[in-house]
Amino acid sequence: MWQKPLLCASYLPIPLMELFKIGFISFSLIDLVDISLVSFLFYRLHRALRNTLAIPLISLLLVVFVIMRIVDLFNFAVLGRIFHEFLQVGTLALVVIFAPELRRMALGIGNRSFFERYRRRLGQGIAANLSYDEIIEAVEEMADTRTGAIIVLVGNTNMQQYIDTGDVINAKVSKRLLISIFNRKSPLHDGAVLISGDTIVAARVVLPVSDDPDIPPELGLRHRSALGISEVTDSEAIVVSEETGKVSFAARGRLKRNLSAAELRQFMLDFYNDTSNTLI
Repeated sequence: MWQKPLLCASYLPIPLMELFKIGFISFSLIDLVDISLVSFLFYRLHRALRNTLAIPLISLLLVVFVIMRIVDLFNFAVLGRIFHEFLQVGTLALVVIFAPELRRMALGIGNRSFFERYRRRLGQGIAANLSYDEIIEAVEEMADTRTGAIIVLVGNTNMQQYIDTGDVINAKVSKRLLISIFNRKSPLHDGAVLISGDTIVAARVVLPVSDDPDIPPELGLRHRSALGISEVTDSEAIVVSEETGKVSFAARGRLKRNLSAAELRQFMLDFYNDTSNTLI
């Protein structure tokens, strides 16, 4: 009995499969989809790892890969053995070196579906527009009075484990509330405030401390905590120094120091407008 053939590439119409030819090279619809997917993945990987050690090290790996192909082509036995051993050890080294980046990407992929993350990011961006001025004005006043503070802008990562270490607030962002929380006599001042969109989610939150050996020695626990949370999540943090009154901004394990109000606003705008905080 005759059976209808399964749908596969060989049964697709030739015009649909082959888009054009350059000499003897044929370029098909499948090739277009394949190249598009690879380009998209590399683009998202670059956006996720930019401003980290990953980019130069990945470039080094590409160079090693090219050299290995040349070694295999000419059958250099000794050199080939050295490079194969190097890659076996190098794989473990990369996992250790890129642990913060891998953890952040894993959290970003696993916490929410793509559409939920996009909807949440869009909602945060709209709501955050209403709270920019409140946050910046509060930070400026705390900087003038040298009131120590750390404010975390929540990204896509699930922050429940950190919220549980503090006190839930769930109040609309306001300058007066932020200043009250970080007042030296307030029971909530010792810790971080988590802000999602236009809502202060929690206060007195304990954050992970960065163990980066390159952190300048003059930076204290607030700055190390700001860097720590930016290393393990896609959240970013504002820090007001109690000693100097200077304002800093931590993002992706990097710290921008001595910011003006205009610079701080731009960092906040970039944070809420940038949908690349997650790999997908």
